[in-house]
Amino acid sequence: MVDQGLMVAILGADGSGKSTVIEGVQLNSVGILPAAGSIRIHLFHPILPSPGELRRGKFRPSREQAMTVTDPHGKDAHPLPVASARMIYFVFSAWVSEFAWARHQIAKNMLILNDRHIMELVVDPARYRFNGPIWLARLFGRLAPQPDLVILLEAPTEVLQTRKQEVPPEETERQRRAYIELVQGTKKGHVVNADQPIDDVVRDVNSIIFDFMSARTRKRLKLDHIP
Repeated sequence: MVDQGLMVAILGADGSGKSTVIEGVQLNSVGILPAAGSIRIHLFHPILPSPGELRRGKFRPSREQAMTVTDPHGKDAHPLPVASARMIYFVFSAWVSEFAWARHQIAKNMLILNDRHIMELVVDPARYRFNGPIWLARLFGRLAPQPDLVILLEAPTEVLQTRKQEVPPEETERQRRAYIELVQGTKKGHVVNADQPIDDVVRDVNSIIFDFMSARTRKRLKLDHIP
């Protein structure tokens, strides 16, 4: 039986190095990770147009990479009915992507690396212009397709602020604590020290992915009880 690939969500506050680490995993995973290849996506692979594209009369999604955000809290939150409708659409779009694209890639033994995931709505609702209650944000995160692994890139607030100052230090600290709580609250979650050389961070992420895939293969082949 050919082993399957997996989907990994890479999370972290601004300055944690998500993009750099994902690029490093893609460059260094060949011959290390038991996968046919790797694909980087932002939130999820677009199959349906975004709400903004729909407003502009575009009915096909843009295939361009997500633009770099330098002011994630610069826009006011939408009214709750609008914000909720947008998140319902995002969750629906994520499921369309899951069935129409992601599962086919995983069946081909591909490693899908998510730069962010809808689950982080509970951590940073302002980024998504969402002003609803925390329980609703948590619900949307749980309703979205879930990754096989969640890896948090964690570093001290002063380190993150040295790298990026897109939000005030107190907001960075709040997000750090919220991310840790989110990731430690799931059995799929792992925390990696991002305050170390990038090669070491990539090595740690690769190790988590490799261990997960190896354990899954052993379980599938019923090798766990073989000495």
